[in-house]
Amino acid sequence: MPRMAERLVRAMRAWTGALAAALAFAAVPVYGAIEDHQWCRTKTEHFDLVTDLDLRRTAELFYSLDRFRAAASALLPGLPPEHPAPLKILVFKSTRDFALFYRSPNIAGFMRPTLNQSLLAFGPDRNGRYLHAIAFHEYTHYLVRSRATVNLPVWYEEGLASYLSTLDMDPAGVVTVGRGPAPLLAFAVKQPELALEDIIAERFRLDWQRHDLSNVYTLAWGIVRFLHHARRSDGTMYAAQLGDMLDAIDQGASSANAMREHLGFDPSELQGLMRGYYDGSQESTLGVYKYAVADYEMPAFDRTCLDGVEARQVLADAVGFWRADLAGQLYDDILARKPRHVGALLGRSRVHPDSELREQAAQQAYAEEPQDPAVNLRMAQLSVAPCEEGVVDCVRDWDAAKAFYQVALGPDQDRADAAFGLGMVYLREGQPEEALQYLAMAYTRAPWSPRVNYYLGEAFGMLGVVDLARRHLRKTQYWDSEASWRERAARALERLDAAEAAEVPTSE
Repeated sequence: MPRMAERLVRAMRAWTGALAAALAFAAVPVYGAIEDHQWCRTKTEHFDLVTDLDLRRTAELFYSLDRFRAAASALLPGLPPEHPAPLKILVFKSTRDFALFYRSPNIAGFMRPTLNQSLLAFGPDRNGRYLHAIAFHEYTHYLVRSRATVNLPVWYEEGLASYLSTLDMDPAGVVTVGRGPAPLLAFAVKQPELALEDIIAERFRLDWQRHDLSNVYTLAWGIVRFLHHARRSDGTMYAAQLGDMLDAIDQGASSANAMREHLGFDPSELQGLMRGYYDGSQESTLGVYKYAVADYEMPAFDRTCLDGVEARQVLADAVGFWRADLAGQLYDDILARKPRHVGALLGRSRVHPDSELREQAAQQAYAEEPQDPAVNLRMAQLSVAPCEEGVVDCVRDWDAAKAFYQVALGPDQDRADAAFGLGMVYLREGQPEEALQYLAMAYTRAPWSPRVNYYLGEAFGMLGVVDLARRHLRKTQYWDSEASWRERAARALERLDAAEAAEVPTSE
């Protein structure tokens, strides 16, 4: 390969590696406590954004994300949920800080979906660039999960996120999507170590330990761009049948079989088709989509800076699921300053390694704020928590849990996590009609969730509504990332078949 081409490929691979969140960071010393930076919050109907970026860069990112939200809506399936909690976004101005904070030197960002409020966290690439493209990539994951009832295989979702990260809307509201480095996409298709059939076969996750993830993400991007833009020899577009293919995958078909049935080619043929599409192409020859967004208005921008306690609370809440040790240190720091701080007490009740201290912290929080929804949610969770190994006098208080969950739901009945918990308690008590009412609330917020679908399926099964029970249980069987839950759903479906044959509804 000529040196100029080598330099081009290296430069472009660095760019797409940022979008793919596969960065290699050198080991560096900590240069100051991250929690002591000046963190500021921007909160609107759609975003709760906390960052240590300066005001100018915060404003640029905020407006960029909001334009993306408005523009991407036309390209995504389904409708946005009604009155969702604002998306929690944590943005680091330094790549190094993000890597140190999450102990994740191989990623530049992530999106963590939850029933109540999802978290998006990211930083720039190692050269301090592509912050907006990384934001778009991760935000796409949130939009897909919050809107769609169709679950997507990981190769398609990651490729779509990279594809949409190129989206741009000009001041007149004209959106352009589909720009991309054609030589790089062509280069990825030709890599001998990348078996395209293996990538297509991935359903739940892309394993960075098995692959050079930057190449894998680039290839996924190239596949999605091809499927959205390429034409057959007769001039028809593959995109016309793309929805049918994705529906079939959602309903349990393998990606390979769905491609054969709906797009008319085998995955083994796709590499050759893509080579013909990308070889010798430049961005200008591949073409883009353009469309207009009418009546877009930029929202008002308000920024409030956090004190040390507030910053520690936000950071601890955002890292506790991944690094309980660091979150615990931050909560302890808050409690050393403010021993009655409810948020820190709640945090301690989630991350402390000692079960007695977890319960004690929750009780303290409840004594301080007995009507707080988050406090009641935590009290409910502790009331029905599985007994620890070796504990013989463990009592699970279902009545107390129901009372706590009802307070957590609040007058607007809008906390999906509380509704889900309440539905599970009613199922445990053998009351499927009451369970269905609350599980349906959770499903409205998270139709993609295999666990919500599992318990909905159980409720419908107990009520004898077999068709709906099968529909929801199959969602778990096809889409839960844990094999044990897929097997559990398969067993539930077998019981449904047996019960239907005997005309007796049953449940596990």
